[in-house]
Amino acid sequence: MISLKFSTLCVLTLLCFSRVSSASNTFFVNCGSPENATVNNRTFVSDNNLGREINLSSGGVSVTTTDSNSLPPGTESTLFQTARVFTGESTYRFTIDQHGWFLIRLYLLPFASSSRDLTSARFSVSSQNFTLFRHYKPSNTSVVKEYTLKSPPPLSLHFRPETGSFAFVNALEVFKLPENLLPEEAGVISTQSSKKSLKLSPHAMETVFRINMGNLSVSRDQDKLWRQWDADSTYMGRARFGFPVTNLKAVNFSAGNITDEIAPVQVYGTATRLNSDNDPTNNANLTWTFKVEPGFDYFLRFHFCNIIVDPLGIEREISFNIYVNSES
Repeated sequence: MISLKFSTLCVLTLLCFSRVSSASNTFFVNCGSPENATVNNRTFVSDNNLGREINLSSGGVSVTTTDSNSLPPGTESTLFQTARVFTGESTYRFTIDQHGWFLIRLYLLPFASSSRDLTSARFSVSSQNFTLFRHYKPSNTSVVKEYTLKSPPPLSLHFRPETGSFAFVNALEVFKLPENLLPEEAGVISTQSSKKSLKLSPHAMETVFRINMGNLSVSRDQDKLWRQWDADSTYMGRARFGFPVTNLKAVNFSAGNITDEIAPVQVYGTATRLNSDNDPTNNANLTWTFKVEPGFDYFLRFHFCNIIVDPLGIEREISFNIYVNSES
């Protein structure tokens, strides 16, 4: 479990755990479908007829859902209607022309088809030298798994079914991230480690939570890199001490090195602010709690933009402390 505590005045914008590029480094694949699909102004190409930039080592079989009512709501539902099924090991290989950080998304929905029930799938997926997930057993809901890794050309995505089982995938996204999105290294917050910093490039990262403050969710079509941001209220304890603030007009991307590819205006223009008036002891704080798997390192990103102004329109100077599991 990770606990975040903000104290003294207010907390701005969001927390993100953990982007566009040339077309030659951007791939959207509609797996198992004979047709392309357009979702959020992107064309997901059928993997029945892949071009030269994408190679599939073993074709597998295509399956289609027999129950359209099981599809999730929203514009992405079309991506879950079909799937590519592999009974043996198979690899998607993407021709990229640059070394850099790439984002990988896998769309997974274990629907029932006329020939196979995808809920019985058991498989692992790897990319380059990284295992993205192992012994995957799908639930009955749709999942979009997201990973970030640094890769040289070419980039591969390898599916390996367990003995007597099979693997599947409904849709894929692979694209290069902006150069300034991720730092080369991050500071270490731990009393159990002597390291002051950790290089990110030797690691693959799975997105576990992407949270927007101000109790405002941000959908994929509002983000230049098609990221989903969940509202923070679900994770916040003692909600009476926090209240949402919105001031989109205060966000000025041209004033610094931050762009809307780092995060959209809906992220920088909203905040959860501490309401210390509800605490007679004047010792109020805001705390968000996230359940995580033990045994892993977690990369946390905090995005800040001062959108707090007084009634005269003057930007207010603010200060606060941040604690992660009681570490400042």
